[in-house]
Amino acid sequence: MNRQWSALLIALILLLTAGSAGAEQAPADLPLMTVYLRSGETRTPAGTAVPLSDMALLTSAMVLPKNGETLEISDGTHTWIPENILTDRTGTAAVLLIDEPEPAFPAVSSLVPLNVRVTANDCAVIYERPDGTRTELRVLDGASQTWQDYSCMLVQLSGEAAPGSPLMMKNGELAGMILAEYAEGPNRYMMITVDGLIQMLAEISWQADLIGDEAPEGFRVTLDANRATIDWKDAEIPTGEGLNAYTVIGDTGNSFLTYFPADKELTEVRMLLTPGRTYLAGFVLAADAPDDLPEKCAVIAVPEAEPLTENGFKSILCALTEDPEKDAEAGRSPEPLTRITAEQLISGELYFYSASSYQVTEQIQETLLVTLTAPDGNNYRYESGWVYGPDYQDNDVWYFPLKEGGLLDMMNPGSVPRGQYEMAFYVGGRLADRFTFEVE
Repeated sequence: MNRQWSALLIALILLLTAGSAGAEQAPADLPLMTVYLRSGETRTPAGTAVPLSDMALLTSAMVLPKNGETLEISDGTHTWIPENILTDRTGTAAVLLIDEPEPAFPAVSSLVPLNVRVTANDCAVIYERPDGTRTELRVLDGASQTWQDYSCMLVQLSGEAAPGSPLMMKNGELAGMILAEYAEGPNRYMMITVDGLIQMLAEISWQADLIGDEAPEGFRVTLDANRATIDWKDAEIPTGEGLNAYTVIGDTGNSFLTYFPADKELTEVRMLLTPGRTYLAGFVLAADAPDDLPEKCAVIAVPEAEPLTENGFKSILCALTEDPEKDAEAGRSPEPLTRITAEQLISGELYFYSASSYQVTEQIQETLLVTLTAPDGNNYRYESGWVYGPDYQDNDVWYFPLKEGGLLDMMNPGSVPRGQYEMAFYVGGRLADRFTFEVE
């Protein structure tokens, strides 16, 4: 694999800070390409691709060739043939790679920066019909949704679209992409957001073994299940006048960062990361708290967790509850909450509750990670320890208030996402149980 493409895909991940504000453009003038499938002398339009750099385009995996077909990209005047095609782990989206295209692409698009709020009036879904004409579709309604572990939105459009249709800002920035049609209701689609696109690009880079030596020299990451050790004692700490050096760890699906001072007093951190998520780690120079991802970074792709079966583990109840102590005094099991308000969630008065059973003859210590994933894709973590104990193995009950666990610390009280949330807990990196609830 071309090493230039390695740097390219890492650069694509960092496009969240590369907004390219410009004049409003008509749909026909936006930086888009038509994807064609060729079979012999027949060339059939199959969809749309968005150039994200001078060598890479993003499209839907549904347009990829089958049964001996070949794929071509055209702007209406010139034609390019991709030399490599990389898909994400779900087989939903694809990055098309062209090494030094000739001629150069007429235009490229950047991603909308994460700190920019996108409204329905700012953008439109561009649908390219089979005859090659393009139409601009309005977003009539939308709700945050996690789909295939990506940050997405379930949207209703003003007309028919197709997988791969991009959500474009009027200045030519990419704000999302239609991934699939939703079965219920007319013109309803699952659309990946910028947060999800960044996560997807990171995963494609990792799966294609394109991360190589992009991390700073001497910056090391080791991963044991979901336990990450980040060590920079042998790395050269960057310096800058009036700036402080930080070690930054960013979940590619999150809109916030975790960071530590990168001085010689602290040269290593250990963290429990969420299985199935992708993280970037490296150095950042900033005057105050850093808000950028590292330019050079290690990619930490945490594998999906296997179910917890050790020691005959069985989950009896795992739920969101109101007052488990009051329930215990009354001798009753907690009532799981499946629908709550945003005010209830952010109040911190709700509890994560777990009851489980297992068989052991002595105490065994393990790691414990509890996670909360919001509809916008943000993933919040609470780290602790787990002890298998023979004295309480028949009904091991524990709980904690969400506010105490720190799961709400990074959530903005003024804009709590509505939709489906998921909570899960992992023992020793294995999935013990999970559940969902709705915030209305």
